[in-house]
Parts: sequence; structure tokens; C-alpha cells
Amino acid sequence: MKRHLVKIFLAAFIPAVLLMLWGMEKDTVLTIRDVEHKIEKELSVPGKEFTLIYTHSVHKTPVYETFIISKDNRFILKEVRYSSLGVGMPFTDEGGVFTNENGQFVLRFDRTLQAIPIRVSPIPDHAIQIDNATYPLLAFAKPESLLEIRAKQKLVLKNINYVDKGAKKWLTTSN
Repeated sequence: MKRHLVKIFLAAFIPAVLLMLWGMEKDTVLTIRDVEHKIEKELSVPGKEFTLIYTHSVHKTPVYETFIISKDNRFILKEVRYSSLGVGMPFTDEGGVFTNENGQFVLRFDRTLQAIPIRVSPIPDHAIQIDNATYPLLAFAKPESLLEIRAKQKLVLKNINYVDKGAKKWLTTSN
């Protein structure tokens, strides 16, 4: 009797697992971890490119830092774009190319980072932009929380958007 049940279980289980694996694909995601509260959320980054946006604390102007996610899940800072020179902002080429494009300063270079630590606050209005969607970092944590952003590969079901289609486009997982 037990052998019969095992055979039935295996006959159903193995095809289900194979079907699930056949329908899986790798997706690149950002993991945004609230270090103090040990809460982790994820954002899908299908094009492996995102922009970190914030308001400069002195100039009160927006800053755009564009990153590419490498094959080994590191961040490569490709471009910093801002509209005013001064405290805390690069004013030389920093080993890259520094230009002025339509009134904005643009610094292009390759800087590699393993992770991006950010202490979020309402004042700089930190956000991540992926394609045309913008995600405020205060939606991930309370003000003054330390966030750590990393990249990873994750298996997801093909053709199923595992991220909500509304304003909140992230998954929540707790450790």
C-alpha cells in the first residue's frame, strides 16, 4: 500500500517539478534591506539598469546616478547627472568624461560597488527609477533607517509579473 502511494506521489510530483522548472527564468532584482529592522524588499530590474535619484542637501537640486548591474551582481556607476556645481559635487572628470549637456553637468565613468548603503530621509527624497517607474525609498523604510541595496539573480515564473502592477511594485520578505 505504501509503495503504491509513493508511486502515485512521484508520478504527480516529478512532472509538476519539471513543468515548474521549464516555466522558470532568471530575473535580476535589487534587494533593498532595512538593516536595523531586518526587512528585505525586492524590485525587478529586467534591463539591468536603474537610476538612484535624490535632492542635493545644499543645492536643493536633483541628482541622478545611473547604475548597470554586472553579471556578477555588482553595481557599475556609469553616470552622474546634476544641475549645479558646488559642495559635494564633482567638478572635474574624476577619471572619466565631464561635460555640460543642455545645462546639466554629466560625469561618465565606471565605478564598481558591491552594495549601496543609504540612510533615507524625507529631505533628499531618495528614490529608485527603473524604466519609467519611480520607487521612493521611504516606502521601504522609516526615515533615518539604514538601507543596503544589493543585486541578485532570482528564478521566477515566465510571463508572470510577480510584482504588483499598482504603485507599490515590490515584494516583501522578512528574515
